[in-house]
Amino acid sequence: MLLQSGASVKHISETWVSNHYKWIVWKLACYERCYPERYLTVSNVMEELKYRYEREVNHGHRPAIKKILEGDVPPSSVLVLCISSIQTNTEAMFENISTSHGVDRSTVANVELTDGWYSVNAVLDAPLFKMLAFGKLFVGQKLKISGAGLCGWVGPVSPLEASPTVSLVLHINGTYRAHWADRLGFCKTGCAPLAFNCIKSGGGAVPCTFVGIQRIYPVLYRERLSDGEYTVRSERMEAKMQQFYNQRRLPQGKTKSSTGTKRMNHTTTLLSMSFLMKDGMMLLLIIQGSLLCPFITDGTACLYYKTSSLQAT
Repeated sequence: MLLQSGASVKHISETWVSNHYKWIVWKLACYERCYPERYLTVSNVMEELKYRYEREVNHGHRPAIKKILEGDVPPSSVLVLCISSIQTNTEAMFENISTSHGVDRSTVANVELTDGWYSVNAVLDAPLFKMLAFGKLFVGQKLKISGAGLCGWVGPVSPLEASPTVSLVLHINGTYRAHWADRLGFCKTGCAPLAFNCIKSGGGAVPCTFVGIQRIYPVLYRERLSDGEYTVRSERMEAKMQQFYNQRRLPQGKTKSSTGTKRMNHTTTLLSMSFLMKDGMMLLLIIQGSLLCPFITDGTACLYYKTSSLQAT
């Protein structure tokens, strides 16, 4: 039916149709559960498929997960994703989790996240695993994620061709519960600041927090002395010591004259320069200055020029 509507076989495949058909039915079924009207119909599904083909193929729109897996956007960006399923058999994926992400393999769980267009697996750290065990994370819940990692990813890949081992790594300090009406995808605003009592040890980087300045201390200078001891000075004392040090560096007996006059003494100097003769052309060295009387004698160019010297009296 898409081909009859003008779709091109080069840009879509059965995998593409199956993927979008899955998420369209999932979305319309959620609408039908929340509202009394009927949304899950064949006509609505076809209209959604045509809309997605128009956005993704004709207009080049790329959802958040597709941009991340293709390497155009870092996975640490702030985005809203929805939990579409919770998986328990994830031993094959846990083998690819590196210790650089700060996740303990013995206390991790795997969930599937979606942006409404594509899906990607996600690994939870130990605190998020406890929240999942207590039922605070469930299917259909939206999460606002910041500072996530990406494991098992070796290069740009399409979401439809990505390996099951490619997954986001979530940490509790960068994972928030989003509002049910928040739009899926990238966020234009950052995350809410975390209070100090909400920051978990080993829970990853903190994207934002509030800090209050209670006291500002003056600048102190620490100097190591010749005997190995240290001394600490305030900014005022350091300025005095620097002034005293500069005075000691001045040579003794040399003072500045404030009433001295300067006199220009012009002298005339005779320079001899050799020049080369080649093909009837004479190459002379040009000296910067005021030439008075150039002349040539026996292959030697003699130039009179003025030089100035300053003498202070």
